[in-house]
Amino acid sequence: MSTSLVEGSLRFDFEDGWWCDKWDGAPASKYEIFPGKTPSCVDLLGTDASGAAYLIEVKDHSEHLRANDKPLLDVLRDKVHDTVMGVITAHRRGDSHVIERLARALVKKAPVYVVLCLEEPTRQVLATSQQRRTLNGTLLMREHERAFRWLNARLRVVNRHNCHTLIPGLSVHRV
Repeated sequence: MSTSLVEGSLRFDFEDGWWCDKWDGAPASKYEIFPGKTPSCVDLLGTDASGAAYLIEVKDHSEHLRANDKPLLDVLRDKVHDTVMGVITAHRRGDSHVIERLARALVKKAPVYVVLCLEEPTRQVLATSQQRRTLNGTLLMREHERAFRWLNARLRVVNRHNCHTLIPGLSVHRV
């Protein structure tokens, strides 16, 4: 049975064989990895039928410009780190059986994908050419894939128009 998850104004449709869930905001995602620092987490987690793990961060800039001054890939790198630590911690504590499949995928030799679902500013959103360039998915993938080598993960930058071709079994639609 397929599964749909809504994040903001986007609906993610996962085909049969996928396990997926929202992570940001889940009780197990709140473990303090470092005392006094609330972890930042990716939005969605999943594994496909082959056992590959997916950590999905959603950034929809189609209706507003990005307000955070921190570089987008630095934010993503921090969220991926904290998410992996949180998943492993929750799994070791036995607090969340729903992430067991993902935890196992992260510690075995299954492929891992860090996915940035990036909806770029539309023409109605006033964005400078520099702002548009910093949100270019192809450039981000080429320049920043090395940031996730510690996890042996591949970076995929997708949007609702190309997601189904870059990640088989996953499609994204505007709600």
